[in-house]
Amino acid sequence: MNSTQILQGLCRQLAATKRAENCVKAKRIALEEQIAPLVETPPKGQKTLALPDGSKVTVKRGQRYKADLPAIKEVFKDATLKEQGLTAPIKTKEEFVVKGYEWYKTYHPEVFAKLAKHVEVKPARTSVTVALPSEEQDGKSDETP
Repeated sequence: MNSTQILQGLCRQLAATKRAENCVKAKRIALEEQIAPLVETPPKGQKTLALPDGSKVTVKRGQRYKADLPAIKEVFKDATLKEQGLTAPIKTKEEFVVKGYEWYKTYHPEVFAKLAKHVEVKPARTSVTVALPSEEQDGKSDETP
């Protein structure tokens, strides 16, 4: 067998493996989507349940933020905000700072109300982690990102 034939064979195997991987991934996601609603958690946070058979399941939820940074900068051009020493929750490299945004929600709700008009909040991908009893898992846990 020459190197071209070996390469062709490896490429076919890789393509088949990728197809199988996509099928398994779709099945994993479908199972996570069935498990996640069965474990009550807040929109931001996680919860672990111990099941009677010794398994544990952890569901973690989060949120993703998308902000209109130029509009938020305009909010902070307001002289009264400047007088109070308040700054936009934006880093120099034009990155929205969630922690700063949430700070305004807590300490300056009137400013937060203006900012919120320019921020879209969506649920982040839910993470599900399953740990089987030791005799079933052979020292490994199945965690999905």
